[in-house]
Formats: sequence, structure tokens, C-alpha cells
Amino acid sequence: MTIEEFCYSIYKHTFALVLFNGVYAAHVTVRMKRNPFNPDELENAFRKFIWDTPLSNLDLSIVEDPSVDAGVLLLDSVEPFGDGETNPDMIPFHVDVQKVFYENGDS
Repeated sequence: MTIEEFCYSIYKHTFALVLFNGVYAAHVTVRMKRNPFNPDELENAFRKFIWDTPLSNLDLSIVEDPSVDAGVLLLDSVEPFGDGETNPDMIPFHVDVQKVFYENGDS
């Protein structure tokens, strides 16, 4: 899986979740055993990918989690923008779309 395909997987599922819940997304968190990409390159690729889309203000956090199977991107949750007075509730991804499988040479 290329870095662009990786970014697209995160984007398309996040966009669907945002549409379904009718919120504006501020942050998406994903978990994986090990990030297969250089963190700076991934951040730049993600920024480039979401540029000029409805999710152009979306921040991405990748959490390395040894409990996640190798070769799996686990879509964790989306944090919507808040009203400034209360913390918004995190919106979890549905279990049916939570796992994205990707090829990783050292998985």
C-alpha cells in the first residue's frame, strides 16, 4: 500500500463517519502495531491529500499499539470540533469498518 492509498483509507472512512454523524471533524486517531511510514512524510502526505476537501482541517494521530495485529490499521475515533465550553465526545468507528488491512513487508 502506498502512502497515498494509506491516506485515502483514513480519509474515506473518516468522511463517511463525519457525514453519518453530522459533525465537523477536528481530529482522527488510528492505531497500528508500527507505523510503516516516516512520520514526517506521512503527515505531509496526509495534509496534501486532505487539502481542499471537506476535511481540510483534520489532524491525524497514529498511535503505535502492540496489541494491534501487524498489517492492520485500526480506525479508532474521530473528535469533532467543540463549542469551546465542553469537550466534545469522541465518535468511535463502527466495528464493521474499523480494520483496514495493508501490505507491510516487515509485518
